[in-house]
Amino acid sequence: MSLLAALVSLALGQSPLPPGPGMAPIPVAPAASKWTAGETPSTRFPDASTAGPTFPAGAMVVLLVTEGDRVRIQKGDLVGWVSASALTDAAPPPPVLPPLELPK
Repeated sequence: MSLLAALVSLALGQSPLPPGPGMAPIPVAPAASKWTAGETPSTRFPDASTAGPTFPAGAMVVLLVTEGDRVRIQKGDLVGWVSASALTDAAPPPPVLPPLELPK
């Protein structure tokens, strides 16, 4: 049993093999993110009035698709179409904590 543990630890400690000839790693572009400027209702489809989820104010969302002035966004399992003007590049300020009161 200790031989198995030693072999497994050796195998896990080795660096991965480099890609072979003609096999370069595929670069992945980071997803673009923005924040909701206020509480933002969405629609399920870009040109329909079917209601989708409402995104809270200041929520960081991932941009999935842009079609004209409409953007499909995602936050966790919430996905919907919103107006591009409902999003901002500026992160919301951090919350202000109340002063700490020490016992006397």
